[in-house]
Amino acid sequence: MNYRTALILAAEDVQSAGTKVIPIDVESPISAIDIKFRITRGSDTHVAGCAAMIPKIELVDGAKVLWSANGYLAQALGYYNRPGRQLEHGQVLTANEEEGHYPLDFGRYLWDEQLAFDPRKYNNPQLKITHSELATDASASDNELEVIAYLFDEKTISPTGFLAAMLHYEYTCGSSDSYEMVSLPDDRVIRQILVRAFQQGYAAFNNIYQARLDENTLGNIVFDYTLLEDYFRRMQGVWPPIQIGHQWNVATSLGYKYVPQSNYWVNIVGTTHSHTTTGNVQVNPQKGGKIGLTAEAAGEWAANSHGWLPWHTFQFPMGKPGDIDDWYNPLGKKPRLRLRVGSSGNSVTGAVLLEELIRY
Repeated sequence: MNYRTALILAAEDVQSAGTKVIPIDVESPISAIDIKFRITRGSDTHVAGCAAMIPKIELVDGAKVLWSANGYLAQALGYYNRPGRQLEHGQVLTANEEEGHYPLDFGRYLWDEQLAFDPRKYNNPQLKITHSELATDASASDNELEVIAYLFDEKTISPTGFLAAMLHYEYTCGSSDSYEMVSLPDDRVIRQILVRAFQQGYAAFNNIYQARLDENTLGNIVFDYTLLEDYFRRMQGVWPPIQIGHQWNVATSLGYKYVPQSNYWVNIVGTTHSHTTTGNVQVNPQKGGKIGLTAEAAGEWAANSHGWLPWHTFQFPMGKPGDIDDWYNPLGKKPRLRLRVGSSGNSVTGAVLLEELIRY
């Protein structure tokens, strides 16, 4: 076969919290890696989104970091790279399994022959996954971590490099109408910039409302979005919506669930399942990925969530995504890149992730 999948880590319980270090002990070029983390739930409600269970993912070679993100940004980047992919199995039911998937895409698409991670170029590549089974459910009983690599097998390729996520900056946003100035590196080609603007129960554009990238102290403005809500509305015609199926228990008292979609009008459509009586379900609130549910009668509810902005994350493409020669290339120019981000209020967590091209 030209292509195959291989287990980098067979499914195992890695205890309630810690960091699992996994050697990349294959020699074939890797197109992508899929990390699966599954818990057995002890309750029917969320205290945080599914992706909170993976606070850090790193691909390293010794002390050198080659790829880095947290679970939220790994899923967000995965969605923007390949919309429609699996992010989670949204089964929030006591004694049932809830599962999240965290992709590392090394190419523009699966089986990209020009861009892939080649372990032979490094001395000791390792995957480091920090996990916490209690982050979304304090009564979870066990977990299962599994890692799969998508390999080029009998097909011989000579990739020129690979795409690397780099969690560049994390911070607590200032008060309303304040700005954060973030200096960006200028030593690699940049394919896209992701900006995360998280505050529980608020839409992403209600947390951070402006974004501007400039060179040489406003000598050249690469982009300037003075109202990110307008930018979001325009990009709804570019970004395919996120759609995920869920199985939830609902009760006569208010209970909360979290979904990846974080625009204001997240759409939740559902039907009763295993109810002893037919009951209406009220959805309120439903913004910022925080979903409150109250039912006339307790029971299971099968639902579908529809929306945009995965885990409060904006994407800013830096050129045509499929054309390597069109990506933003600051090499040799010393452009003094600055990203200015405007805040809409307190208690907002900001993060900047770059997807860069690492050449061999």
